[in-house]
Amino acid sequence: MTLDRAFRLRTVAAEDMLVDTRGGVARLDKVFRLSPAAAWLWKKAVGKDFSEEDLVAWLYEEYDVSLQDAQNDVHDLLADWIKYGIAA
Repeated sequence: MTLDRAFRLRTVAAEDMLVDTRGGVARLDKVFRLSPAAAWLWKKAVGKDFSEEDLVAWLYEEYDVSLQDAQNDVHDLLADWIKYGIAA
């Protein structure tokens, strides 16, 4: 799986946001707020080929969460990223 490089992580008013920059212009209809953990995973995964299991392992190793919580959170995050064309 890879992340769509048209999306850029930006910090706006202390909030981490993914912004679609296709065509060199920020598309305000495609802005997604990320939790700190989701933003950290984005930074870790950008430019890499990764699997759901990779994201689970990274989250589990970095944050004080159970393996089950990491699996559930990553599954939900990836479902959204795929739904909105952020990851494929």
